[in-house]
Amino acid sequence: MTNKSGLLILMVTYVLFTPAFQCGDRYINECTTYKNDTAISNIQALNFPRILRVNDTLKLTSIISDTVHTISGTNYIPRNLTTSRYIQFQVYKVVMVNGNPVLNFANIEFNPLVTEGSFPNYGGGGIFTLYSRVAPYNRLAISLVSGQPGLYLLTAVSSGNNYGYSANPAEPCTNYQDLHFFPVPQQQKQYWDTLAVTKLRLNGSNDYVVKSKEDPDYMFFRINP
Repeated sequence: MTNKSGLLILMVTYVLFTPAFQCGDRYINECTTYKNDTAISNIQALNFPRILRVNDTLKLTSIISDTVHTISGTNYIPRNLTTSRYIQFQVYKVVMVNGNPVLNFANIEFNPLVTEGSFPNYGGGGIFTLYSRVAPYNRLAISLVSGQPGLYLLTAVSSGNNYGYSANPAEPCTNYQDLHFFPVPQQQKQYWDTLAVTKLRLNGSNDYVVKSKEDPDYMFFRINP
């Protein structure tokens, strides 16, 4: 091997294995520990606290900006914005079993109507809806038409392709969970006192806890006859 060939091999090796020459986001491999934070997405009932009866409508709206606001007070625009945000609602009915309040799935007791946003062509559990997007906002307006009386718990289960999966360029070692926060008055937490519990479990699920009193992503509402 000539000296020139050896020098060429050495230079190629240096370029390939020296970090300064490697492309991409190197910070992914540099995080030895991660912090956790929560991105706040807001949702509210427009006709709260109106008394609802069978065949009345619970109207919900959610407007989410591209700027993420977190519990820790951090504000940022995600590295990878998406045009396909969704939210998955679950409605549960509070029933008594052996003297204890538990939850039954109750989506079938409501007729969902989307006036801003859409229902996707692909399936999903619960009431699955897509936001409409006009940058820099994602908007959803959905109505739930009631069919049966009772006490119900509405949860915003998840928001797909969400800020929780998008990196904050300034804090690459922080994980962001995305939760939909209902206004505290609309959560109607007084029902926990009425039910004399602080957690509600799914009926027949081997003690699976659906929601706890301190969670932000639910609301109680009652449908009267």
